[in-house]
Amino acid sequence: MARRLPSIYLEGLAATGHVVDARLEECEVPGRVKIVCRLRDGGLVESQCIDERGARRLLFSIKEYIRLSRVIVRGQGA
Repeated sequence: MARRLPSIYLEGLAATGHVVDARLEECEVPGRVKIVCRLRDGGLVESQCIDERGARRLLFSIKEYIRLSRVIVRGQGA
């Protein structure tokens, strides 16, 4: 079961290297989705249900943070 967090927290976790993967999942309300992130420790966190357009933008940012955190936090190549 994923722990629900505000979407800004998901961005923070990604920016500091704690997220390894992120994806969108549909909600029961049409046109609304949530972002689900898998953490380095194997845990799952998710956002509240938000409109799909905003979630896609947020997912792009989170995936970019994941990529950049490898360079900044982990010291690995991009």
